[in-house]
Amino acid sequence: MSSIGKIFVVVNLVLSLVLLGSLSALLNASKSTAEDVAALETEVSAKQAELEQAQSEFATQSRMLDQEKNQLAGEKADLEVERDNARREAESEANDNQQLRDDLSKLTSSYELLQGDLSAAQSRNDDLASRNDDLRDAAQQAQEGARQAELARRDLEERIAGYESTIEGLNGELTVAMDRARQAERLVEVAKASGFDSTSIMAPPAIDALVAQVDQEYGFVILDKGGNDNVEKGYVFDVFRGADYLGQVRVDTVNDNYSTARILLSNGTMRAHDRATTRL
Repeated sequence: MSSIGKIFVVVNLVLSLVLLGSLSALLNASKSTAEDVAALETEVSAKQAELEQAQSEFATQSRMLDQEKNQLAGEKADLEVERDNARREAESEANDNQQLRDDLSKLTSSYELLQGDLSAAQSRNDDLASRNDDLRDAAQQAQEGARQAELARRDLEERIAGYESTIEGLNGELTVAMDRARQAERLVEVAKASGFDSTSIMAPPAIDALVAQVDQEYGFVILDKGGNDNVEKGYVFDVFRGADYLGQVRVDTVNDNYSTARILLSNGTMRAHDRATTRL
């Protein structure tokens, strides 16, 4: 056998040994792998059981959470209802409080008005009490006055009785005087018809007037009395300012409500509103 043949034999032997070693390793590895696979399958089964247990627990917890969620949702709805009710109650209480404040303000104003009315009433009561005292005094004075008046009435009745007898006598004298006056008037009319100025001898009636205007340049005044007040031409008026005598004027022209009079005697400067009179 040649050397190459030997080499081939050796190589084949080596290769056979290597193949046997590989097969042995493969068998060992396969056995180990089977064991590992069995272990893994066992572990997978355990994990699967744990997973199913976890899924069951998760489902249970999920149902419990859903129940809790639904319960919380219900409680939330109830809380929202309670919140809305509380808000409405708060608004109602706020409105009630505002109404109470308004009522309190009105009551305060009414109280102040009542205080004012009470003060006014107290003042009126004081005034009435004072007036009552005054009226009581006045009543007493009136009673005394009535008594005095009764005494005066009796005295007057006695005096009237005396006057009545006097009046009867005076009426007789008046009748005689009136007859004489009528005779004198007839004589005056006859004298006037003959051109006689009766004012030169007859005294004018008592007339009081006021100086309305004065004209010093032409020497006359205007009096505020005229024919409606029985003023006639020729009447003489004495002019006064207070107690001071200013002079004398005589009527020249007469109108219904005023008259003009010439200044006869001047004892001072006459002015408007001075008093003029025919009284002696």
